[in-house]
Amino acid sequence: MNLEISNHNVTEEIVAKIAPQVGVLIICFTFIEQYLAAISEISAPLVGKAGLKVKRPFGLKDKIKYCKKIFERVPELKGFNCELGSMIDLLYRTKEARDAFAHGTLNEFDVKLGILTLSKVNPTDLDHTVDVVRISLENVERAPIAAMKLANYFGKLATDLQQAYLPD
Repeated sequence: MNLEISNHNVTEEIVAKIAPQVGVLIICFTFIEQYLAAISEISAPLVGKAGLKVKRPFGLKDKIKYCKKIFERVPELKGFNCELGSMIDLLYRTKEARDAFAHGTLNEFDVKLGILTLSKVNPTDLDHTVDVVRISLENVERAPIAAMKLANYFGKLATDLQQAYLPD
């Protein structure tokens, strides 16, 4: 696929309109990723005790999978996983917007439909294909709200685990 590097209808006004939302989205994901890292570190002894063979997570995608797996399989963690399933689902959906803005390029805005088009090179494809993501302005508004909810949830979860398993 040939991608024309362009800025079709991406004006300074559009960039200024979405910048606060995109900024909050990106910042919240820095918290989310750190909380997931803390959860994996705090839970490591429990995971070992449970006999689970799981690789230490590195990237965000691996941290999410790890979190889901350990809260399902480690007996001591089952009491902490209230809402975890729905929050993981929300995390995957919100991560799509975060990934598009963090790793993609805003290259078109459909004024009539209010839809942004972003593109990014697929890092796992040896042919370097370009993935295209379309996101409505409405979803640009929703994503940081969801990210704040997720940051609060995973922050509380990390804190609860820390208090339970790493007391002063």
